[in-house]
Amino acid sequence: MLPVFNQNQGPIAEAEARRKVVAAQFLAAQAGIIEQSQATLVRYRGALIALEAARSAADFQAKRLDQARRALAVGESDTVVLAQTRLLDLGAQRSALASLTNAQSALGALEDSIQRSLDDGDIGSFTFPAVLRDARQAAN
Repeated sequence: MLPVFNQNQGPIAEAEARRKVVAAQFLAAQAGIIEQSQATLVRYRGALIALEAARSAADFQAKRLDQARRALAVGESDTVVLAQTRLLDLGAQRSALASLTNAQSALGALEDSIQRSLDDGDIGSFTFPAVLRDARQAAN
């Protein structure tokens, strides 16, 4: 009697086809997750740049306010100029706070996308400024 070859060829081929479909679905899902993580990283880095700019502007306005106070003290200015400078300072502080909020939201989205918490120095490719670290420590 001759041995019968290829008895299970049909079911084996079906199993291989299903495996290939599942592998393709997995690779597509993985690519989507990587793309989402990269997009949130770009948003986070952009938020950090905006935060730094807002903090720099707030520091500049604080110096201008200090100058306006000194000018008023020596009689070189009046209270109207001081009030205007104070309003500009408050606006700059508000902008810096809004930028900090945006950066924290972007960090949260980044943590969600990679499904893990990021701490200072956790991942070398991420930038984690002291202002966000301090805000997170104060919240805990």
